[in-house]
Amino acid sequence: MTELSEQAQHVLSALMTIHPAVTDEEVHLSMVAALLGGSGSAAQNVLAELGRAGYVTQHGAYRYQLHKVIQPASAQHDPTVLRPVVEWMAQRATQAERIIQPHSWRLSSVYQMPGQVFTDADHAMNWFREHRVRLMTLLTLALDQGWNELAWQVAEPLWGLCRYAGQFHDELVSQQIAVQALDRLNQQRASVFHSRAAHAHTDLGQHEHAEREATLAIGQARAAKDRMALSTALYTRGRARHAAGDPRTALSDYQEALELAVEVDSPRSKALRHRRIGAALAELDETDRALAHLRQAVALMDSISDHVGHARALTELGRVLRQAGHPYEASDTLGPALLVMRNSGSDRYIADVLTELGHTSEATGGLFSARNYFTEAADKYAATGRADLTDRLRAHLSSIGEESQ
Repeated sequence: MTELSEQAQHVLSALMTIHPAVTDEEVHLSMVAALLGGSGSAAQNVLAELGRAGYVTQHGAYRYQLHKVIQPASAQHDPTVLRPVVEWMAQRATQAERIIQPHSWRLSSVYQMPGQVFTDADHAMNWFREHRVRLMTLLTLALDQGWNELAWQVAEPLWGLCRYAGQFHDELVSQQIAVQALDRLNQQRASVFHSRAAHAHTDLGQHEHAEREATLAIGQARAAKDRMALSTALYTRGRARHAAGDPRTALSDYQEALELAVEVDSPRSKALRHRRIGAALAELDETDRALAHLRQAVALMDSISDHVGHARALTELGRVLRQAGHPYEASDTLGPALLVMRNSGSDRYIADVLTELGHTSEATGGLFSARNYFTEAADKYAATGRADLTDRLRAHLSSIGEESQ
């Protein structure tokens, strides 16, 4: 590195601190600018210098490829120089999550910052998939360095991004890191991240862990007299109990969560709780009540133009209609949901609608369409790591094939 200027050495050292054994890692111009105090022209000059030295190759207007660097064993890296990069990644991750879930309740002030570099949900999710490992590395670094405020600000968007990508282990770890950071700051907001960690435990099928974590969040939220956090924690515990096969107990949590959401007048929160209550009631064979709650969820999501939330409510409504013996009405309900989910950035949400469309097609005798829906749904679930749902659908596909022979 002796042939490089001091600025170029600083940048290369910082990049290698992120990935000491990096091979062809992408670097964005604005990330380098963050390392240099926000100067875009300085970043261009440094990247040009690194290019001449063979460390990077430009492959777009603002994108560069960092090549493998063989460093001496004695090479030392100062992780503190990376704080501007962590801040930059926090902003990018927040922008990515904001575009996939624009109506979600969030705490970080980073969500209020202007600017949006992503054009749509697919753009945002492709960026996240490319940078997920780096984000998790920098999140751990932030906690290790004691950058506690920054750590939870990185962790917050990772909750939604990891869920959309089906990266449930990272979903859990990121929220656990946020809890550690907020505990160091003696922040009451930790209860929200306990709820999100509980959500991740449920996604991983760890229902007892999820219930314990959510119960902890409930206690913290009650102590803080935070009605929104308490509604979230109760909703999350209900979700854990529901997933564990206890819809009746879950219903009690959902209903208390709904009452609190009504008190704070959060339309989206009310819609989410109505959707969960509807699903639980359907499992308890209270179909009419279930449909009433689901239709309220649909209407509330529509009223705030939450298109993905509206489509998820339609998906659940379609499922209950189909189970109640109304497959044609279910199909009419699910069609618009699929159109929205195709642009949601979430393979899991797409697969959920496709699965229901498969069942409605099967119920109306459209076995060819059913097979197509189930096949695509199985592939989507596989892409998100849901081997259980993938295997279940593929087994069902085999039974359809046998019946039609």
